[in-house]
Amino acid sequence: MLLRVDCEHPEAERWAGDASLEARALPPLLALLRVAGVSATLAFVGRTAERHPELVRAAVEAGHAIAGHSHTHARAYAGQGLDWQIADLRAMRAAIAQAGGGNVRGLAPPCHGAVDAATLQAAGVAGLDYVLRLPAETEAGDGHVAGTPAPAPSTARGPQGPTGTSFVPVDGPRSLLVPPAQMGWIWDWTPLQPGWPAFSAARATAEWQAAVDRAATGGALLGFILHPWIMASNAPQGEADAVAALLSYARTKGARVETFDALATAARGARPASSTTNTRPGIANGRANARNGRGTPHERREGARGATA
Repeated sequence: MLLRVDCEHPEAERWAGDASLEARALPPLLALLRVAGVSATLAFVGRTAERHPELVRAAVEAGHAIAGHSHTHARAYAGQGLDWQIADLRAMRAAIAQAGGGNVRGLAPPCHGAVDAATLQAAGVAGLDYVLRLPAETEAGDGHVAGTPAPAPSTARGPQGPTGTSFVPVDGPRSLLVPPAQMGWIWDWTPLQPGWPAFSAARATAEWQAAVDRAATGGALLGFILHPWIMASNAPQGEADAVAALLSYARTKGARVETFDALATAARGARPASSTTNTRPGIANGRANARNGRGTPHERREGARGATA
């Protein structure tokens, strides 16, 4: 399982009416992850990193990987000009680096992952290693605007087709990596966004655990996307407990929670000799490991001792 946390104060302001909600919501989530003993990939909007550098530093100090989630979260990348996309990605990377997040390697695209061929080209030009496109949104060209609901409200997508347990390269600058088309995705949601039902911990638990079961059976990777401001909004409905239960359940199914940086490193053949694979194929066969001294504190620790999550 690959856990992604989208840190996006513009969305908290847009839908919850409170931009400060993100800063209040992330520390409890970091505490939850610490208790669960897992590392996540925290994808920061550049403007969020500028506004709250303390959140970026806290994530790094906790041993999590850092990715980008656009610079402004104003619109989808799909349908935008190449120059605009390059400029946005460069500004995003610079803002996160300035906040203490280091050299960001990956993009978690906003607006339900809507990207196009220009996004992949721009990501390579901007110096990124991977783009977390979602299968159903790949090559989308509808210019999806931030804040509008997904095409069909759902808490899961994929996996589809044969199994795939590693990032795959695409043609373009720097041999950019993307997740396999067979990767499954699950996420949280809020009725504050039009088109989405009320959050139910029971429904979330049932659907999320079913996705874990499918990934375990089919040997596929599974991505789990969380949003701190949404978790805070769903606090009365018990989302935090549902997330903790899902992480515990995934372990009973033999899952190892990895970062997307670690998976990208493994795909490039930089896996340390001491690493081991999951006894249950899929759900994340990538290992957290030292990336030539550039890894997060967690990855360097895990690479040194050969432990698994």
